[in-house]
Amino acid sequence: ELVNTVSFSTETTMESLDIQWQRGPIEVRPYRGNKLVVNEYAERGLKSDEKGTVYLASHDLTIGWVDSILPAVDTGVGGGLYKRLEVLIPQEQAEALEFVRVLSGESDITVTGLTNNISFRVENTVGEINLENIKAPLTVLGSESGNISCRKLDTDELKLKTTSGAVELTRCALAKADLRSVDGPLLVQGKLLYGTVQTYSAPVQLELTTMPGNVEVTSAKGDVTVTQPKNTPENRVNVYSEYGKAEELFA
Repeated sequence: ELVNTVSFSTETTMESLDIQWQRGPIEVRPYRGNKLVVNEYAERGLKSDEKGTVYLASHDLTIGWVDSILPAVDTGVGGGLYKRLEVLIPQEQAEALEFVRVLSGESDITVTGLTNNISFRVENTVGEINLENIKAPLTVLGSESGNISCRKLDTDELKLKTTSGAVELTRCALAKADLRSVDGPLLVQGKLLYGTVQTYSAPVQLELTTMPGNVEVTSAKGDVTVTQPKNTPENRVNVYSEYGKAEELFA
């Protein structure tokens, strides 16, 4: 049920969004409304100090887990109760955004439709990260245990690190990327000009639709497969796996 909602008028200008959420799904997206809206959902009614915090100052919107000096696990919100957060941004305000950060302990995080060249950072410990239609000069993504899925991510630089979650980057345009995974499989489809891709035991699959500049792909134990345009010069992509199979294909 909806337990808390905060809205701001169309005159509000938001240049940065900073979310720090402990557990429960998070969704951030533009919409056709005329107010900036923050909705909080829970399985039961919440006390005042269990509700999230929403502050807007100097064009910076900050959203926190609870209004309490105590750790969230001690407020009565723990014990398996999750809170869902929804942030709805009018399209005009979304186009003014310059920075977005979402940090979480245990959340599925979904962010869509932010295409105004924002600096972008999303990290969680447990849970999935889902991005679609994002354009950013710098994108930082991290997860200890959760899948990362990006569709139509256009970024000048991507820094991605995960331990056990699968990574799927599809229809993406990456000018530069540093992708690191321990034992989560990694798939990249689209454009990658320069970058480093490293895994320990996970397989790596790159399906490059444009000619790469210089890409290094290595794995200790996982199989590595790179498909690239047939007219790509030699040594543009270096592929290596110490104990797995490594191959380059040209299509």
